[in-house]
Amino acid sequence: MLTDMFKCHSSDDDDKYGYGIWLADRKNRIMPYFAGSDPGVSFVSSYDREKDLLIVKVSNFEEDV
Repeated sequence: MLTDMFKCHSSDDDDKYGYGIWLADRKNRIMPYFAGSDPGVSFVSSYDREKDLLIVKVSNFEEDV
């Protein structure tokens, strides 16, 4: 199931999307991430599988985390 989630199923010039998760192409590696916002808050959560590193950013601005 994870293999399918991290595989690109939809894309345009700038963005790639797996099953339920965005996929960022970083130095020829795919880094899955979630992002979202509501008035007054936004977040990005990403995971580097090679480094086993989870990064979560939360902001009280609704854009540009």
